[in-house]
Amino acid sequence: MCVTFIYCNDNPPADGYKLVIASNRDETYSRETKPLHHWPNRTIIGGQDAVKGGTWLAASPNGKIGVLLNVLGENSRPNAKDRGPIVMEYVEGDRTAEEYLQGLKKATEDMVYNGFHSIIVELTSINSSIYHYCNVSPNPKITKITDIQTNAVEEANVYGFGNSQCISTPFEKVKFGRRKFAEIIHKYNKQSETQNLIDNVLDLMKNKQRNYPDPEIDRKAEPSMDLEYKMRYSALYVDISSKLYGTRTHSIILIDQNNVMDFHEWTMENWETQEWKHTHIREQLKLT
Repeated sequence: MCVTFIYCNDNPPADGYKLVIASNRDETYSRETKPLHHWPNRTIIGGQDAVKGGTWLAASPNGKIGVLLNVLGENSRPNAKDRGPIVMEYVEGDRTAEEYLQGLKKATEDMVYNGFHSIIVELTSINSSIYHYCNVSPNPKITKITDIQTNAVEEANVYGFGNSQCISTPFEKVKFGRRKFAEIIHKYNKQSETQNLIDNVLDLMKNKQRNYPDPEIDRKAEPSMDLEYKMRYSALYVDISSKLYGTRTHSIILIDQNNVMDFHEWTMENWETQEWKHTHIREQLKLT
Protein backbone atom coordinates (compact mmCIF):
# COMPACT_ATOMS: atom_id res chain seq x y z
CA MET A 1 0.00 0.00 0.00
CA CYS A 2 1.28 3.48 -0.77
CA VAL A 3 0.38 7.17 -0.96
CA THR A 4 1.27 9.81 -3.56
CA PHE A 5 0.91 13.58 -3.81
CA ILE A 6 1.44 15.56 -7.01
CA TYR A 7 1.74 19.26 -7.76
CA CYS A 8 1.37 19.96 -11.49
CA ASN A 9 1.29 23.48 -12.88
CA ASP A 10 2.43 24.59 -16.34
CA ASN A 11 2.51 28.19 -15.10
CA PRO A 12 4.29 27.98 -11.75
CA PRO A 13 5.63 30.98 -9.86
CA ALA A 14 8.86 32.50 -11.16
CA ASP A 15 11.73 30.13 -10.44
CA GLY A 16 9.23 27.52 -9.24
CA TYR A 17 9.01 23.84 -10.12
CA LYS A 18 6.23 22.87 -12.50
CA LEU A 19 5.99 19.32 -11.16
CA VAL A 20 6.58 17.96 -7.67
CA ILE A 21 5.79 14.35 -6.77
CA ALA A 22 6.04 12.85 -3.28
CA SER A 23 5.39 9.15 -2.77
CA ASN A 24 5.66 6.52 -0.05
CA ARG A 25 5.94 2.82 -0.76
CA ASP A 26 4.64 0.49 1.95
CA GLU A 27 5.81 -3.09 1.75
CA THR A 28 6.97 -6.03 3.83
CA TYR A 29 10.44 -5.29 5.17
CA SER A 30 11.87 -8.54 3.90
CA ARG A 31 10.91 -8.09 0.24
CA GLU A 32 14.10 -7.60 -1.74
CA THR A 33 14.23 -4.25 -3.53
CA LYS A 34 16.70 -2.46 -5.79
CA PRO A 35 17.03 1.27 -5.00
CA LEU A 36 16.56 4.06 -7.54
CA HIS A 37 18.77 3.56 -10.61
CA HIS A 38 18.94 3.75 -14.39
CA TRP A 39 17.78 0.31 -15.45
CA PRO A 40 20.45 -1.32 -17.67
CA ASN A 41 19.58 -1.15 -21.36
CA ARG A 42 16.12 0.26 -20.54
CA THR A 43 14.69 3.79 -20.66
CA ILE A 44 13.50 3.45 -17.06
CA ILE A 45 14.62 5.45 -14.02
CA GLY A 46 13.26 4.16 -10.73
CA GLY A 47 13.44 1.60 -7.96
CA GLN A 48 12.67 -2.03 -8.70
CA ASP A 49 11.01 -4.95 -6.99
CA ALA A 50 13.78 -7.55 -7.08
CA VAL A 51 11.32 -10.41 -6.54
CA LYS A 52 9.22 -10.04 -9.70
CA GLY A 53 11.08 -7.28 -11.52
CA GLY A 54 8.34 -4.65 -11.60
CA THR A 55 8.15 -1.16 -10.13
CA TRP A 56 5.79 1.11 -8.22
CA LEU A 57 7.20 4.45 -9.46
CA ALA A 58 9.38 5.21 -12.46
CA ALA A 59 10.21 7.89 -14.99
CA SER A 60 11.71 8.04 -18.46
CA PRO A 61 14.01 10.62 -20.07
CA ASN A 62 11.20 11.59 -22.46
CA GLY A 63 8.84 12.86 -19.76
CA LYS A 64 6.75 9.84 -18.84
CA ILE A 65 6.12 9.05 -15.16
CA GLY A 66 4.04 6.20 -13.81
CA VAL A 67 2.80 5.42 -10.29
CA LEU A 68 1.10 2.23 -9.14
CA LEU A 69 -0.95 1.99 -5.93
CA ASN A 70 -2.77 -1.05 -4.59
CA VAL A 71 -6.38 -0.92 -3.36
CA LEU A 72 -7.11 -1.96 0.22
CA GLY A 73 -9.28 -5.07 0.43
CA GLU A 74 -8.82 -5.90 -3.26
CA ASN A 75 -5.72 -8.10 -3.21
CA SER A 76 -6.97 -11.66 -2.91
CA ARG A 77 -8.01 -12.69 -6.41
CA PRO A 78 -6.68 -16.19 -7.24
CA ASN A 79 -4.27 -16.41 -10.18
CA ALA A 80 -4.22 -12.63 -10.57
CA LYS A 81 -1.88 -11.19 -13.18
CA ASP A 82 1.20 -9.42 -11.83
CA ARG A 83 0.71 -5.63 -11.55
CA GLY A 84 4.44 -4.87 -11.48
CA PRO A 85 4.85 -4.34 -15.26
CA ILE A 86 2.04 -1.74 -15.46
CA VAL A 87 4.32 1.25 -14.82
CA MET A 88 7.18 -0.20 -16.87
CA GLU A 89 5.07 -0.72 -19.96
CA TYR A 90 3.92 2.89 -19.99
CA VAL A 91 7.26 4.49 -19.17
CA GLU A 92 9.29 2.71 -21.82
CA GLY A 93 6.52 2.42 -24.41
CA ASP A 94 5.70 4.76 -27.29
CA ARG A 95 1.97 5.17 -26.62
CA THR A 96 0.44 8.35 -25.23
CA ALA A 97 -1.04 8.26 -21.75
CA GLU A 98 -4.59 7.94 -23.05
CA GLU A 99 -3.64 5.24 -25.55
CA TYR A 100 -1.81 3.30 -22.87
CA LEU A 101 -4.64 3.51 -20.34
CA GLN A 102 -7.20 2.49 -22.95
CA GLY A 103 -5.11 -0.62 -23.57
CA LEU A 104 -4.72 -1.23 -19.83
CA LYS A 105 -8.47 -0.86 -19.28
CA LYS A 106 -9.13 -3.43 -22.01
CA ALA A 107 -6.52 -5.77 -20.49
CA THR A 108 -8.17 -5.59 -17.07
CA GLU A 109 -11.50 -6.50 -18.65
CA ASP A 110 -9.94 -9.56 -20.31
CA MET A 111 -7.65 -10.70 -17.49
CA VAL A 112 -7.83 -10.87 -13.70
CA TYR A 113 -5.83 -8.30 -11.72
CA ASN A 114 -5.92 -7.46 -8.05
CA GLY A 115 -7.07 -3.91 -7.38
CA PHE A 116 -4.84 -1.02 -8.45
CA HIS A 117 -4.71 2.67 -9.20
CA SER A 118 -2.59 3.64 -12.21
CA ILE A 119 -1.52 7.30 -12.11
CA ILE A 120 0.14 8.52 -15.27
CA VAL A 121 2.00 11.81 -15.71
CA GLU A 122 2.63 12.87 -19.30
CA LEU A 123 4.96 15.80 -19.93
CA THR A 124 5.21 17.24 -23.42
CA SER A 125 6.74 20.41 -24.86
CA ILE A 126 3.21 21.88 -24.82
CA ASN A 127 1.74 20.91 -21.45
CA SER A 128 1.68 18.54 -18.49
CA SER A 129 -1.18 16.15 -17.76
CA ILE A 130 -2.14 13.60 -15.11
CA TYR A 131 -4.39 10.62 -15.87
CA HIS A 132 -5.91 8.04 -13.55
CA TYR A 133 -7.48 4.61 -13.90
CA CYS A 134 -8.66 2.17 -11.21
CA ASN A 135 -9.75 -1.32 -12.22
CA VAL A 136 -11.96 -1.94 -9.17
CA SER A 137 -13.85 1.33 -8.80
CA PRO A 138 -17.65 0.99 -9.12
CA ASN A 139 -17.45 2.52 -12.60
CA PRO A 140 -13.92 1.96 -13.96
CA LYS A 141 -13.00 4.80 -16.28
CA ILE A 142 -10.01 6.83 -17.42
CA THR A 143 -9.94 10.32 -15.93
CA LYS A 144 -7.77 13.26 -16.89
CA ILE A 145 -7.15 14.52 -13.38
CA THR A 146 -5.66 17.85 -14.44
CA ASP A 147 -9.00 18.79 -16.04
CA ILE A 148 -10.81 18.54 -12.69
CA GLN A 149 -11.33 21.85 -10.93
CA THR A 150 -11.07 22.03 -7.15
CA ASN A 151 -13.21 24.25 -4.95
CA ALA A 152 -10.32 24.75 -2.53
CA VAL A 153 -8.15 27.52 -3.98
CA GLU A 154 -5.32 26.71 -1.57
CA GLU A 155 -5.14 23.17 -3.01
CA ALA A 156 -5.23 24.19 -6.68
CA ASN A 157 -2.93 22.06 -8.87
CA VAL A 158 -2.37 19.64 -5.96
CA TYR A 159 -3.62 16.04 -6.08
CA GLY A 160 -3.57 13.17 -3.61
CA PHE A 161 -3.88 9.42 -4.19
CA GLY A 162 -4.07 6.53 -1.75
CA ASN A 163 -5.45 3.02 -1.41
CA SER A 164 -9.19 3.69 -1.12
CA GLN A 165 -11.44 2.16 -3.75
CA CYS A 166 -12.39 5.53 -5.28
CA ILE A 167 -10.34 8.71 -5.54
CA SER A 168 -13.58 10.59 -4.79
CA THR A 169 -13.62 9.02 -1.30
CA PRO A 170 -9.98 9.24 -0.17
CA PHE A 171 -8.66 8.03 3.15
CA GLU A 172 -8.38 10.67 5.87
CA LYS A 173 -4.59 10.52 5.63
CA VAL A 174 -4.76 11.49 1.96
CA LYS A 175 -6.93 14.51 2.81
CA PHE A 176 -4.51 15.49 5.57
CA GLY A 177 -1.45 14.93 3.39
CA ARG A 178 -2.83 16.82 0.41
CA ARG A 179 -3.60 19.83 2.59
CA LYS A 180 -0.12 19.83 4.18
CA PHE A 181 1.59 19.17 0.83
CA ALA A 182 -0.22 22.17 -0.67
CA GLU A 183 0.97 24.36 2.22
CA ILE A 184 4.57 23.28 1.64
CA ILE A 185 4.34 23.91 -2.10
CA HIS A 186 2.85 27.34 -1.50
CA LYS A 187 5.66 28.27 0.88
CA TYR A 188 8.74 26.69 -0.70
CA ASN A 189 8.14 26.17 -4.42
CA LYS A 190 11.14 28.02 -5.78
CA GLN A 191 14.58 26.75 -6.70
CA SER A 192 16.22 29.04 -4.16
CA GLU A 193 14.27 27.08 -1.51
CA THR A 194 14.88 23.62 -2.96
CA GLN A 195 16.44 22.14 0.17
CA ASN A 196 13.65 23.49 2.38
CA LEU A 197 11.12 22.10 -0.10
CA ILE A 198 12.72 18.65 -0.01
CA ASP A 199 13.18 18.65 3.76
CA ASN A 200 9.60 19.67 4.46
CA VAL A 201 8.08 17.25 1.97
CA LEU A 202 10.21 14.43 3.37
CA ASP A 203 9.12 15.32 6.91
CA LEU A 204 5.51 15.14 5.74
CA MET A 205 6.04 11.70 4.22
CA LYS A 206 7.52 10.56 7.54
CA ASN A 207 4.54 11.90 9.51
CA LYS A 208 3.16 9.29 11.95
CA GLN A 209 0.02 11.17 12.97
CA ARG A 210 -2.86 8.69 13.07
CA ASN A 211 -5.74 9.91 10.92
CA TYR A 212 -8.30 7.64 12.49
CA PRO A 213 -11.23 7.01 12.73
CA ASP A 214 -11.61 6.63 8.98
CA PRO A 215 -14.84 5.12 7.60
CA GLU A 216 -13.19 4.16 4.32
CA ILE A 217 -10.45 2.19 6.06
CA ASP A 218 -13.11 0.49 8.19
CA ARG A 219 -15.20 -0.29 5.12
CA LYS A 220 -12.36 -1.90 3.16
CA ALA A 221 -10.25 -3.31 6.00
CA GLU A 222 -9.05 -6.85 5.53
CA PRO A 223 -10.03 -9.44 8.20
CA SER A 224 -6.49 -9.50 9.64
CA MET A 225 -6.52 -5.75 10.37
CA ASP A 226 -7.36 -5.22 14.05
CA LEU A 227 -7.93 -1.76 15.56
CA GLU A 228 -4.25 -1.12 16.31
CA TYR A 229 -3.31 -2.13 12.76
CA LYS A 230 -5.91 0.23 11.26
CA MET A 231 -4.76 3.09 13.46
CA ARG A 232 -1.13 2.61 12.40
CA TYR A 233 -2.20 2.20 8.79
CA SER A 234 -4.03 5.54 8.95
CA ALA A 235 -0.73 7.46 9.17
CA LEU A 236 1.18 8.67 6.11
CA TYR A 237 4.22 6.85 7.46
CA VAL A 238 3.04 3.33 8.14
CA ASP A 239 4.87 1.51 10.94
CA ILE A 240 3.51 -1.96 11.68
CA SER A 241 6.74 -3.51 12.88
CA SER A 242 4.89 -6.33 14.64
CA LYS A 243 3.93 -7.56 11.16
CA LEU A 244 7.32 -6.60 9.63
CA TYR A 245 5.46 -4.22 7.34
CA GLY A 246 5.47 -0.50 6.74
CA THR A 247 6.83 2.44 4.79
CA ARG A 248 10.22 1.54 3.39
CA THR A 249 10.71 3.95 0.47
CA HIS A 250 10.23 7.73 0.13
CA SER A 251 10.46 9.33 -3.31
CA ILE A 252 10.49 12.99 -4.33
CA ILE A 253 10.60 14.12 -7.96
CA LEU A 254 11.17 17.77 -8.89
CA ILE A 255 10.94 19.03 -12.48
CA ASP A 256 11.82 22.65 -13.21
CA GLN A 257 10.72 24.92 -16.04
CA ASN A 258 13.74 23.86 -18.12
CA ASN A 259 12.61 20.22 -17.81
CA VAL A 260 15.48 19.19 -15.56
CA MET A 261 14.35 16.33 -13.32
CA ASP A 262 15.77 15.70 -9.86
CA PHE A 263 14.66 12.27 -8.65
CA HIS A 264 15.37 11.58 -4.97
CA GLU A 265 14.77 8.29 -3.19
CA TRP A 266 15.27 7.21 0.41
CA THR A 267 15.22 3.43 0.86
CA MET A 268 15.14 1.64 4.20
CA GLU A 269 18.11 -0.73 4.26
CA ASN A 270 17.61 -2.08 7.78
CA TRP A 271 14.30 -1.75 9.60
CA GLU A 272 15.77 -2.70 12.98
CA THR A 273 18.45 0.01 12.94
CA GLN A 274 16.37 2.39 10.76
CA GLU A 275 19.21 2.84 8.27
CA TRP A 276 18.16 4.67 5.11
CA LYS A 277 19.99 5.07 1.81
CA HIS A 278 19.55 8.29 -0.20
CA THR A 279 19.91 8.14 -3.99
CA HIS A 280 19.70 11.16 -6.31
CA ILE A 281 19.51 11.14 -10.10
CA ARG A 282 19.44 14.32 -12.20
CA GLU A 283 18.22 14.02 -15.77
CA GLN A 284 17.63 16.55 -18.55
CA LEU A 285 14.30 15.46 -20.00
CA LYS A 286 13.84 15.51 -23.76
CA LEU A 287 10.18 16.33 -24.37
CA THR A 288 8.38 16.11 -27.70
